[in-house]
Amino acid sequence: MARLLGIGRLEPFVDFNSSTSTANLTALHGKEQQECFNNPTFEADYENAGDERSSLPTVTISLHSDDYLLSQNNNHTTNNQNQNKLGLASTDSGILICVAQPPSATDDSSSVGGKSLDSGLCEDGHGPVRQTPQDNDNGGSGGRSTSVPVSKDGAKGHRGPQEHKQETLLAICIQVFIPFLIAGTGTCGAGIVLDHVEEWTVFKDVKELFILVPTLLGLKGNLEMTLASRVSTQANLGKLDSLREKWQMIWGNMSIVVCQATVMGFLAAAFATVMTISSRGFQLHNALLLCASSLFTAVIASLILGSITLAVVIASHKCNINPDNVATPIAASLGDVTTLGILAAISSYLYKMKENYVPASIVIATFIFLIPLWAYLSYKNAFVKQVLKTGWAPVIAALIITTIGGFILEKSVSQFKGFAIFQPVINGAAGDLVAIQASRISTYFHQNSAKPGARPPDGSALCVSPWAAFFGKGPHSRTALILLAMVIPGHLLFGYGITLIKGGDTVLTPTFLPIYLASAFIQITLLLYIAQCMIQILWRLKIDPDNSAIPLLTTLGDFSGICCLTIAFYIHHFLVA
Repeated sequence: MARLLGIGRLEPFVDFNSSTSTANLTALHGKEQQECFNNPTFEADYENAGDERSSLPTVTISLHSDDYLLSQNNNHTTNNQNQNKLGLASTDSGILICVAQPPSATDDSSSVGGKSLDSGLCEDGHGPVRQTPQDNDNGGSGGRSTSVPVSKDGAKGHRGPQEHKQETLLAICIQVFIPFLIAGTGTCGAGIVLDHVEEWTVFKDVKELFILVPTLLGLKGNLEMTLASRVSTQANLGKLDSLREKWQMIWGNMSIVVCQATVMGFLAAAFATVMTISSRGFQLHNALLLCASSLFTAVIASLILGSITLAVVIASHKCNINPDNVATPIAASLGDVTTLGILAAISSYLYKMKENYVPASIVIATFIFLIPLWAYLSYKNAFVKQVLKTGWAPVIAALIITTIGGFILEKSVSQFKGFAIFQPVINGAAGDLVAIQASRISTYFHQNSAKPGARPPDGSALCVSPWAAFFGKGPHSRTALILLAMVIPGHLLFGYGITLIKGGDTVLTPTFLPIYLASAFIQITLLLYIAQCMIQILWRLKIDPDNSAIPLLTTLGDFSGICCLTIAFYIHHFLVA
């Protein structure tokens, strides 16, 4: 606003007198120098507004600079001054800002909104920026008004529909494919780790750990990718430009992620225990080991991966790289291998003391008692307060689905040699790609709509056809095709990388390879189509897709990945036999 006023201070003082409907705006250039803007009342504006006015009284104030008026020729009439005036109106939905300045020959009706509305005054605004004409009481041509709706919730800042520079095809490919390869390296590492630790004594004796593997990997993917999507959206909305808001967002998001990880880690262990009671009975030591290992893995991995994710978003934003393209795959690159490594290490350590229940009990009690602290910190943070209230249902639903997937994994690992090494790869690659698409669509909605519940900005139907999703003229079909084109090259690189590391001791044979690639391609095609429909539906239901879409999509990716891989192994086994 200061640039529009032509003053030095970014936050000019406004003194509003409700009894006389007048306002004085003071702009300070220094400690002693100041400029006062005296504002007459325009009561007729409210009466003349008729049906166009707000439901609450609107006080319209015209601002003019004393210095500007003194610099004008004394022959200027009052009517000429009125023609050069722009006004400020306080409404129930926002602020109408107009500033006294002589109109230039190149000014048009949209020039006011483009000059200064991003300089502090409307950072927390909601809704579209509207240009409205105003008639003054002298019958002259009125000034231009710009409506800047104001929000009470700083975490939901939005500036309304905007024109955003479209990314080039090359930029999207580079920004997506390189992080995708890095993330794929992490999932390959996770597959190699899982293939190695499945021979450990603890994994042989405590079979429930195999049920925990996809659950914890999916949980970390859900929480960290949701974190990346949420912070990337705020970065694209300009919320990381302020140092104060940046630190608030960092500690708030870390608090909610650790809180969710603790609760979900406990529930994951409980589900794994319940699912095996019927076949193996209840064993106290195994239950304590599962719970302690799950909690320790979930919380420690959250602290490590959450910090990395936030650092990636902030760094990419500073480098003018779209964090939607980079943050989610980078968040997943170390997630799987880190989570698996921590789970294997802590479970093996606790298994050595299987007759002593104290260490596992201390671990469980410590993390459970810290839940109220993380919840309190999250509740006090404006950026994640809503997540604390509404962000549980998608994560819990995802947890249940991945637990069922873990049950299938346990059976498949024991039946098919080499299954474990490919499971994190097919799941991780699908989750990375669909999370990128979900994050981009979510950011698009936030940038171009006032709030969840409005019609999609592009006016598309609630559920587009598969053809339109990939070959239509919509804003997301091009990205979907780019992501789909990365499936075959990516899996070829990952598969042969695993083969080189394992020395050829894998099932990636000429017979199995096309079956595996076809399964991965079908899986990701379905996920990308579901992503477009799901996010539109969530948005229309007034649910923020940043908090809800990625947990559901990555969970579907994990479940479908295990199912597709199992079917691929069955087909391969049938053909070979």
